[in-house]
Amino acid sequence: MSRIMKFIQSRYGADRLFGYIVIAAVAAAAVNIFVRSSVLQWIVYLLFVLAFARMMLPRNGKLLAAEGKLRAKLRPLGNSISGKISLLKRMWRERKTNSYVKCPGCKKILRLPKQKGVHTVKCPNCSARFQVKI
Repeated sequence: MSRIMKFIQSRYGADRLFGYIVIAAVAAAAVNIFVRSSVLQWIVYLLFVLAFARMMLPRNGKLLAAEGKLRAKLRPLGNSISGKISLLKRMWRERKTNSYVKCPGCKKILRLPKQKGVHTVKCPNCSARFQVKI
């Protein structure tokens, strides 16, 4: 039993990258239900094999350093995606009390109280003035 435990402890296991690969494989499999492409099916197989191989890969200092650099490069992308998801959740929660509009100047999303009528709005980011009908 201790040999198995040592073997498992010296592996990556199911880390965050493993989860992302599995999510990508499941998403590709879901798309393939409708598309029915043999190429896409092979991509799904490849992603699952890659995820399992990643999970069983022994820990390596050089690989960890390279992965850290890659993670640092991809962090802004992940932050922007999670920021957009949290904005969508907030918009859904506040849909009865607030209205969200995009500034035509800087494309920033502004939150306005939901009051019927035509309102003149000044963007706090770029100071552009525009009218919004709610």
